[in-house]
Amino acid sequence: MMIPIYYRSGTFDLVHPSLLDALLSSGRVAMFCRHEGWVEVDRDSLRTHADWIWSGRERRSLH
Repeated sequence: MMIPIYYRSGTFDLVHPSLLDALLSSGRVAMFCRHEGWVEVDRDSLRTHADWIWSGRERRSLH
């Protein structure tokens, strides 16, 4: 599944999900579309890799 994005230049593109983080880090992306709708990079909150890391107590069974 490709992700629709708008670059800061105003150009529209469809990119592979594996490229989105790099494009966001480069500062080239103005907007991209999630399932919930369009995200404005400068206005809306973005998930970071740190958001995926659980630092709490392990609660899963090890059996």
